[in-house]
Amino acid sequence: MASFKSEAEVAPGSTPPSSRSVDAINTGLVKAGDTRRKEKRLLQFFLPQAVAISFLSITLAFMWQFTVRMWPKFMVYIILWSSFLLTLSAGILLICFQKPPTDGVGVALIMFSICNGLYSCWVTPRINFCCKVLIKSLEPVSKFHDLNEPTYWMLGAGFIWMLVWMFAIIGSLNFYFTPLVITALVLSLAWTTEVMRNVANQTVSRVIALYYLRGMQSNTQFCFQRALSKNLGSACLGSLFVPAIEFLRIIARALNLIEGEDEFMFSCPNLSANH
Repeated sequence: MASFKSEAEVAPGSTPPSSRSVDAINTGLVKAGDTRRKEKRLLQFFLPQAVAISFLSITLAFMWQFTVRMWPKFMVYIILWSSFLLTLSAGILLICFQKPPTDGVGVALIMFSICNGLYSCWVTPRINFCCKVLIKSLEPVSKFHDLNEPTYWMLGAGFIWMLVWMFAIIGSLNFYFTPLVITALVLSLAWTTEVMRNVANQTVSRVIALYYLRGMQSNTQFCFQRALSKNLGSACLGSLFVPAIEFLRIIARALNLIEGEDEFMFSCPNLSANH
């Protein structure tokens, strides 16, 4: 019969199997303890602040809907310059923490705010025309009293989704590749919010387009249900491709400004030939 070696018969310098299993258990318990401490810390410090910020953002979003309808021309200036000032303030505040991660994000926000300020200065001559178009587009709103309800529903759904997303961020600490999971969650949040925005845009666009093109006063709820059912796939696909197209459009405008050409297809070869 085969004989089994006892722990005393193990070769010198080697670790007994029972000791290795105990070490593995201890390592797992230590990792689990670290994860629990991180989760507890996030629940104590991150979650209340994130919920407060989400509640503040959803409140401002509801107020924004009302103020844009009441004072469209004034709100155009507020939208342009408040974005620049708030982004610049956030960047300066993050740099004041004097930590490498916050410094990097703060510098990025300051650079973005500078670009935003330059853009605001660039579009200032066109603001009057923009205000005229905005005021004209708001004329049919009085005929559709429930036109903003889809937007309110999407804002409420976005707030609930953000709350669920925060708990998902805390739960990502249990995965092996936590930064990768958090990156995927951030991208999913951006895509989901873009889908919600496009659903609201489809609903409002359909109602207003039928009013101007055919003189019809369509049912807003029917258009909203259609956007959530038959047209939802278009909203989902558009949410993936539209940001990339908008980015290419920004590059095209920048190249047109550099070269002074009216067409993007001519400015690219000219810029390549010059450099």
